[in-house]
Amino acid sequence: MGSFGGPGGSVFGGPGNGSSQSTAGTPLSGIIMPAYRIAGIQRVPMAKPNPEMYGEAIPELNRMLGSYNIDGHKIYSTDISDPLPLTNGQKIYTIGPGGDLDMERPNFIRGANVLWPTTPIVRRRLKILSDDEWRHISIQDLPGAPPWQLYYDGGMDGNGRGKVYIRFQPPDGYSLELYTWMRYSNVFTQADDIAVWPDGVNDLMVYQLAKRLAALNPERANMSPQSYTIAAQLLSSWIAKNSKSPEIGTDPALSREEEGPVGYGWLDGGFV
Repeated sequence: MGSFGGPGGSVFGGPGNGSSQSTAGTPLSGIIMPAYRIAGIQRVPMAKPNPEMYGEAIPELNRMLGSYNIDGHKIYSTDISDPLPLTNGQKIYTIGPGGDLDMERPNFIRGANVLWPTTPIVRRRLKILSDDEWRHISIQDLPGAPPWQLYYDGGMDGNGRGKVYIRFQPPDGYSLELYTWMRYSNVFTQADDIAVWPDGVNDLMVYQLAKRLAALNPERANMSPQSYTIAAQLLSSWIAKNSKSPEIGTDPALSREEEGPVGYGWLDGGFV
């Protein structure tokens, strides 16, 4: 899977084609024009923003989408990686374009499986550890053993890559499957770039961009209280849609690993 929306006709879940040909979706002009109107900056109905206004709005939209990429309440899809081969005895892997794990550097790893070299392939869930959990593990290295846990430092080196730590370190043949936040594209450059999002997102983007344009132009903007209310309602609905209920846990002594992270109910068996 790829980014959401992009320059010159990028489609949902796929890369841009580098042209300005229209595809299914909304040109940025269809988002920016009503955003200026809602912000009260453009007062004439159906009047198109001038090039300077587009030049201000497009970078602001990119910054807004960039901030969404680090907010799980605004991420609406999970990207499942292709199998990423693990190397015999290796503990630390760079992750990012050209890295040991050659994929887009994730802002967040939501889940992970180790794929055993069997027929059929057996997937085993890896526990994603926090900084403190990883720091407190006294024995992190055991070459030749299947992995059980994963820690991602979330960093970025000079090549734009982070590091993934595996405990334990299996022999050749095993691979990793990562579930990561799927990013919004935030590399738009022109008004006819195509943005493709699920139903309802265009309205959200228009009103959220309007708030930012109003903040950029306080001397010209006149965004109504009703518009701020609509913007807040749209954002609240979007956050609620993308929020997950906490998983129910149980005493580790009563859980069965095969039941997954939600555990095993001591009264009535497995539950989800």
